[in-house]
Amino acid sequence: MKFHRNVVFNEQAPQARDGGSDNQWLNIGLVAIGAACGVGYMVDPKKMPGLAAAAGVFYGLQLIESLTSNTFAYLCNIQTPERTVDQVRQMVDGAPTLSISITNYHYEDVEVK
Repeated sequence: MKFHRNVVFNEQAPQARDGGSDNQWLNIGLVAIGAACGVGYMVDPKKMPGLAAAAGVFYGLQLIESLTSNTFAYLCNIQTPERTVDQVRQMVDGAPTLSISITNYHYEDVEVK
């Protein structure tokens, strides 16, 4: 967390699960297979009635993957312009504060004066 003039900003961004790829190829594959099943069903629904169910399953899997992705987490973190203006106003109007944190890897007692 970072403190600026009595306003707390959460700087913890959603972390990538697998180094940042966000499973884009899985998402593309699920959409392609689902679309192929849907088109196959529309071409001849009497010969392949199971393709509609398969298209629904693949679409559902793609939707679940999309809602659990890093991109969705970032999009949920967007704030309104009014909230941003309020935060800037609080920073400008408030008294500045200072927070110091010293990490001591030797486990010694250190006093900051």
